[in-house]
Amino acid sequence: MALIKRISATLFANLDKAVSTVENHDAIAGAMIDDLRKSTQEAQARLNRVKRSRKEQEQRVSDLHKQIETWKARAVDTAADNRDKAMACLERKQSAEQQHVDAVKSLEEFKVLESKLENNLKQVQKKIDELAKQRELLKSRESVSSAMTTLGSAGNQASNELDGIFDRWEATLGNGHEALDIYDLNSGELDSLEREFQSAEANVALEDELETLLKETRPS
Repeated sequence: MALIKRISATLFANLDKAVSTVENHDAIAGAMIDDLRKSTQEAQARLNRVKRSRKEQEQRVSDLHKQIETWKARAVDTAADNRDKAMACLERKQSAEQQHVDAVKSLEEFKVLESKLENNLKQVQKKIDELAKQRELLKSRESVSSAMTTLGSAGNQASNELDGIFDRWEATLGNGHEALDIYDLNSGELDSLEREFQSAEANVALEDELETLLKETRPS
């Protein structure tokens, strides 16, 4: 229990100090969380040893209880034929009883220690999970913030550049339409003038042909 308290106190003190002085918060937080996980693994190993000792003590309590009953039965069985042996059996029974009392006391201490270690480990593991989730949340917020900053700066610049490009593009297309309109207008004027000349020339040709015919049909 003292180990876990010391680990937690040291970790969180160092984490607060590191976060306030180091720019790469994610890296330092991740390193501290990893250190805490390693420390909890060491504490878990100690807890496992305590559990094994508790089980061994439970077995010892059971064995001593059997010894008490065995020496008690032997004392009764030998009392009629050999009182001295019966008394010796009772002495063994009393010794087993004293050992049993001590073993039971030790077993209770192991149970209390095991319970405290388990509770502390659960609390520390819960804290680790909370820190890990908080770290991931802050990483996500940092990524979004960084992305928004980058997009804001680059986006404004790109938007301004695109506006200029579109304006120039539109101006170019506008000049083209005006040129096309002028071309169409001029083309129309040229077509009309050409038709006018063609019509006049055709009339002249017809007049000439008509005069020729008239001359041919006049009497000599």
